[in-house]
Amino acid sequence: MLRNVRRALLPGGRFVLDVTTRAGRMQWKGEKRWYVAESGFWKPGRHLVLEEDFDYPEQAIYLNQFTVIEADGKVSVYRNWFQDYDPASITAELEAGGFTVEGIWGDLTGTPYEEGSAWIGVVARKE
Repeated sequence: MLRNVRRALLPGGRFVLDVTTRAGRMQWKGEKRWYVAESGFWKPGRHLVLEEDFDYPEQAIYLNQFTVIEADGKVSVYRNWFQDYDPASITAELEAGGFTVEGIWGDLTGTPYEEGSAWIGVVARKE
């Protein structure tokens, strides 16, 4: 992905992104939830949503999975994968991709980063 972002930017262009942190992930860790919706985000008609989280701490990866069952029995599975970072690891990743990190915050609104922040907001410049 970084290669594509780098190719799209002019020299000196900025890449603004946010990433999750392990500390933030622990706030949502390992829950199982379900609900019935008449309509909504996943489907236009009545459906059941089963949500389950899977944590892979050795790789700092987290999966948030939604199984959606429609009234006619049709099943769809949606998976949101998250790679968690800390300031050092996201900086190393971006530098390896040809970027210079110009700033790190606790989110994209400019909140100062603190140990335990759920998110990291980053501004990086293309070399």
